Amino acid sequence: MVPHPKATVFATSPEETAKGALSVVADGRTAADISGIRAESVAALQYALLGQTYDPGGIDLSILTGHEQVYVYTKTHGGWLFRFPDDIVRLLAAVPDDNLGGVAERWSLIFEYDGPPLPEAGEVEGMLRQIITIAQTAVGRHLSMHWLQEGC
Repeated sequence: MVPHPKATVFATSPEETAKGALSVVADGRTAADISGIRAESVAALQYALLGQTYDPGGIDLSILTGHEQVYVYTKTHGGWLFRFPDDIVRLLAAVPDDNLGGVAERWSLIFEYDGPPLPEAGEVEGMLRQIITIAQTAVGRHLSMHWLQEGC
């Protein structure tokens, strides 16, 4: 099996990204292992962050156009490493506490299509808090923020 980072959302340097970010470990500040991270959930997060509606049963992935694929672990089975656009990282880093619940609620709709086990109400907000912390670290340390689409 091809090694992958030990996190699904993280902030790191371009040099580390070029090597596949294999030294990344979920530390809660620069990286987290968040279940359910895949193209559909990242698209839903972006729609929720922008206050836009989306169809969780048939989400339009064109919103991910600015997410650059920066690393492929294996061509046939993935995973695939994507870089969040800088403007989305800045928006995530700036989500105010009084808006966190609303963004989490809008984002949570996508997980209803994942099948069991579904995240519970408070879990999605906790997942979002982790992503916001990583975005704040990325902005503060001038790092890139990434998400991992796991392979099969």
